[in-house]
Amino acid sequence: MRILIGDNGEGSRTTLSELLDATSDIPVKDIPVDDVRSYLIPSEDLVRIVKSNLNYPILVFTNKNGNIITVIDGNHRLQKAINNKLDTIKGKMIPINNLPSSIQKTFNHLVK
Repeated sequence: MRILIGDNGEGSRTTLSELLDATSDIPVKDIPVDDVRSYLIPSEDLVRIVKSNLNYPILVFTNKNGNIITVIDGNHRLQKAINNKLDTIKGKMIPINNLPSSIQKTFNHLVK
């Protein structure tokens, strides 16, 4: 199953597996929940939040200066971490400008 994670509306699309392949060399680390809390897209889907698996890292895009742009994958996991009052969550900090150009093109609207 191909999970579409990005579509720029101009024909450039990226699947979750493509993003994971492109970031396989980026280590998973413990990210302070407070650092990413403000990037959460709230969800009313309590079942998905409760069932989300915190063993899988969230994916966070950063700019060339290392500043967070967005949580690109893992909003339900982040919501679960917040609800459970966790201090950290497993995640990958992904410099968007280091991604392959085809993936950058999909997310060019996020870079200002």
